[in-house]
Amino acid sequence: MKIAWGSRCPNGSKPAAGLLFHVMEQGFYGLLVGHAAGNGLSFELVRGMWGSPIFQLIPWTKLTSTPYDSGREYKLAVEYRRPTIKIDIDGRTVGTAQDTTFQYGLMGFGVFDKGRLDIGDLSVEALLALE
Repeated sequence: MKIAWGSRCPNGSKPAAGLLFHVMEQGFYGLLVGHAAGNGLSFELVRGMWGSPIFQLIPWTKLTSTPYDSGREYKLAVEYRRPTIKIDIDGRTVGTAQDTTFQYGLMGFGVFDKGRLDIGDLSVEALLALE
């Protein structure tokens, strides 16, 4: 995934792009990637309910302090085995969270603020339920 951003959001929030999963009528989960303080890279895992504030399952977490490179590709992976959501970025597990709000749904991508998101080598696999 390649991400390129414009300026910061008018309300001061962080521009971000990422993977949305278990998208359904009630809401979605989202793995968002954005700029960290000092131009590094950071991520957050959120649960969104349509028409309600976003809840952070994993708050913005800084991954690198090296300057962000909009030409670099990042490999994002999400594994959801209820109730555990595991986040991998570039082959490294960077966080886990527990949540059972959404049991199924669609997946997609989003860009929040001005920017561009290029997707390649997409793979979606249904895992056997462990319940």
